[in-house]
Amino acid sequence: VLAGRPNTGKSSLFNALLGTARALVSEIAGTTRDSIEAHTDFLGWPVLLADTAGLWEAPGTLDRMGVEVSRRYLDAADLVLLCAEAGRALEADETELASRATVTMVRTKADLAEDDGAGGIRVSIVTGEGLDAVRRAVAERVFGDRLSPADLEPGLTRARHREALVQAREALLGALPHLSDGGDAVLAAIQVRDAATALDGMLGAVDVEEVLDRIFASFCVGK
Repeated sequence: VLAGRPNTGKSSLFNALLGTARALVSEIAGTTRDSIEAHTDFLGWPVLLADTAGLWEAPGTLDRMGVEVSRRYLDAADLVLLCAEAGRALEADETELASRATVTMVRTKADLAEDDGAGGIRVSIVTGEGLDAVRRAVAERVFGDRLSPADLEPGLTRARHREALVQAREALLGALPHLSDGGDAVLAAIQVRDAATALDGMLGAVDVEEVLDRIFASFCVGK
């Protein structure tokens, strides 16, 4: 969940992390009045990202309702990206929120301010600084208890996929001796093709010959 005061760059960061313009962006405070959700993935891990209305003493009824929705998102979130502009001292309510275990501090608009050493991930939508760091931080915080911190790639859960990778590896190892001087290029090509076929099977690529075999397997063909 992206949270913070109005005009701290939450919606711009939301769009940048998604790679598309899903949320309206404006200099007018309170542009985002309702929360917006979008599915994406960070380093291969599925993430439901939510952009929320700014946290402030809203004067209008609709604005106050938006703030209440934002607070419900904060309470339910696995991780909160608290956005505050780089170079600005945090207000008391921001400091309290930043102390929560589920909160990661993000200092937005980093291209407009020098690094003051205040901590947090410095992000600039203009230059792209920090976007990958945010994605990695989310993956580590949300999925870090399920795998080694040094390995942020999803594991293979299906036996069929593991078998396909083993077959591809064995085929490529078989091709290696034929890739040096004096090797047999034909045998190398056969092994590489076997590896590609194994990977195609894992990815769900369609093998025309296999489809035909399955279709005609139930037919009794006579002369």
